[in-house]
Amino acid sequence: ALRSYEKKKQAEISRICNRHYSTFIESAEELLHMKSDLKDLSTQISGLNSEVQLTGRGALTAAKTILQQNHASYNVSATLKIILKCNEIVSTVMDAFLHIQEEKC
Repeated sequence: ALRSYEKKKQAEISRICNRHYSTFIESAEELLHMKSDLKDLSTQISGLNSEVQLTGRGALTAAKTILQQNHASYNVSATLKIILKCNEIVSTVMDAFLHIQEEKC
């Protein structure tokens, strides 16, 4: 009876150990898959980072160009205003000169 009980317990222990060993193996395989997936994700992230950096450099260059063009446009506009004022002054001086010439005659 003791041997029968011992065999039953030994069989039960074997079943439990086999079940846990199978779970352990499945978990280990899942970890290996996760490691592979993480490596793939890391590679993708690195690639995306490179693309973002490249795009960012292009955007920064474009922003600098736009800023320079806006500054140049502002300068042209300010110069045009000055030229128009000068034109008004020259016109006024010419009118005055003509009036002076007419009175001399």
